[in-house]
Amino acid sequence: FAGILSVIFLKRKLYVIHWLGMACTMVGLAMVGLSSILVHDSSSGDVTHGQLVLGIVLILAAQLVSASQMVVEEVFIKKHNVPPIQVVGMEGCFGVLFMTLLVLPICYFIPGTGPHNSYENSLDAVAQMYNNTAIMGFGLAYLLSIAFYNYFGLSVTKSLTA
Repeated sequence: FAGILSVIFLKRKLYVIHWLGMACTMVGLAMVGLSSILVHDSSSGDVTHGQLVLGIVLILAAQLVSASQMVVEEVFIKKHNVPPIQVVGMEGCFGVLFMTLLVLPICYFIPGTGPHNSYENSLDAVAQMYNNTAIMGFGLAYLLSIAFYNYFGLSVTKSLTA
């Protein structure tokens, strides 16, 4: 998706080798997805056919969002000359706001088997992190590793392209 979106929005010219690479990847991914649908054993009872298709659709949607993010990052970094560290900071702030104000409250009210019969209990997660320094430490280490990963990835994007 990133290649196609960069042609549309960044007006980038892709060569035959790029299109062949994307076509090979798409055929391979389509074969894997199709095989999981066609060879699905419905007698096992774990996952229904509809859930399998939904999973594939959600994966495709996630890849489209990820490709869109790469193109938008490149616009900010190359065309607007925003430093990579600022782009990472903006993404982090947007992500925290999006998760805390929209996603986690919605997940709290979805019925589930967790504490308080909810799908995701963020308040319980915060209490667990507060009461266990190991969980807090790993959480902070994860946060730092993702921040550095994104910063270095965007620094490379500034030098090259998405």
